[in-house]
Amino acid sequence: MTVLTKNLHLLLIGGHDIPSEIENSLSSEADMITIRHVEILPGAANQFITDHEFDAVLVDLPQLATNDDEDLFSLLSEIAESTPVIVLTEDDDYQTVPGLSACSHIIDFVPKTKLDTYLLRKSISYSLERKKVNQCLKKSEEQYRELFEINPVPMFLYDWESYQFIDVNNAAIETYGYSKEEFLAMTIKDIRPNSELPKLERILQKNKANEHLTLSGTFTHIKKNGEAIQVEIQSKFITANGKKAKLVLVNNVTERLKTEEALKLSEQRFKSLVQDGSDLITILNDGAIYQYVSPASTSVPGIPPETLIGTSAIHYIHHDDRAQVIDELATLPEKKTHPSYSIPPSG
Repeated sequence: MTVLTKNLHLLLIGGHDIPSEIENSLSSEADMITIRHVEILPGAANQFITDHEFDAVLVDLPQLATNDDEDLFSLLSEIAESTPVIVLTEDDDYQTVPGLSACSHIIDFVPKTKLDTYLLRKSISYSLERKKVNQCLKKSEEQYRELFEINPVPMFLYDWESYQFIDVNNAAIETYGYSKEEFLAMTIKDIRPNSELPKLERILQKNKANEHLTLSGTFTHIKKNGEAIQVEIQSKFITANGKKAKLVLVNNVTERLKTEEALKLSEQRFKSLVQDGSDLITILNDGAIYQYVSPASTSVPGIPPETLIGTSAIHYIHHDDRAQVIDELATLPEKKTHPSYSIPPSG
């Protein structure tokens, strides 16, 4: 069993004859026990305001039972937001008590009729361990939240059933132009062009049929101002607020695709002007070695391009011009151009 903390601070709400039992039961497990006792719930609230050092809260349910138990537990849940609550019940049938579902921080239930040293120690030890776990989870969630918010990559989270946005980070807000409030009132279909909605629905249904599929690819999204952008996405199933959701990372590749398209057009122009032209065009490196030779070399000097590539251009200059060519090439970085020279025909 987990050993209790040396200094144990408990708050007891209700119950007149329990404090001495508690102190006697736990004396072998804790060096110092401080028990604060309040009779009614408003008093407990005031106690929490002035003292936040409680390790656990014990509630004597029969003593506090009223005609409005749901409100009681709802208020207790707010009071004990960060502190585990142990409810002392009249019997084992605590599940029939109205309002228990509203108090999400209740950790354990202990029947007063079975209250003994072992059961009480076990319940409090369990509560303290759960408190540590919850604190770690809270810290982890805070770290996730920070990474989510400051990530320069647009990210959003949406409900898997309704497709409603659950959360978006600042990068997504800047990219799409919607405020966070606007995003949370939308679904993922609202950022897709109408023409692609049938395709989107097919993809989503296919993904629902096989949740192990990772949704990725390039898609068209629409910004608030109506501008269409091309994005690459990566998505992953996660659980958010107890519901299945999808976390999506968005990479805006609009400019990259425009650059690739421009390069493709440039290559096409190069091919039509150089490769398909009748003039011999070559590219040399700093050592006058052929890096590129147009197909016209086969008909002009009668030498196939693959034969010239990797060889020295000086070798193909007429011997009467070689010395001058070497001098001209040395000054080419400053002059940028040089005269024409004779190239002996093949053979």
